[in-house]
Amino acid sequence: MAYYCKDPMCSELTETPPYCDEHRPAKTKHQPSKKSAEDTRIRNKFYHSKKWRSFRKSILAKEPLCRECSDRQFFFPATVVDHILPISEGGEPFDPKNMQPLCVSCHNRKSLRERKNKKDITNYTKKR
Repeated sequence: MAYYCKDPMCSELTETPPYCDEHRPAKTKHQPSKKSAEDTRIRNKFYHSKKWRSFRKSILAKEPLCRECSDRQFFFPATVVDHILPISEGGEPFDPKNMQPLCVSCHNRKSLRERKNKKDITNYTKKR
């Protein structure tokens, strides 16, 4: 089946909508910056350290259930120790008061919210 190109000034037909070959945006593959690659190496080194693994184990032993689930009267085992205030935002890496045990689902949800908020803040400051 053929489709018209979505470019308003084009009348070409294409079999791969929405654009013809001339107007199809070039695919750009995200290349992480050197800074983010370095940040990842540092994070990996931290989270694989013996000190962190031991600290994480002690937090999970003291509070074995997911804190967010428990607050909603669900009782799921915690498998992740989360920094309430991320280290990147000034949170203390080994402060028990800055830790919360979470299940993977709750941790992923929290991380997604943090990334979205960070992106929204970045976009807001760029617009000003």
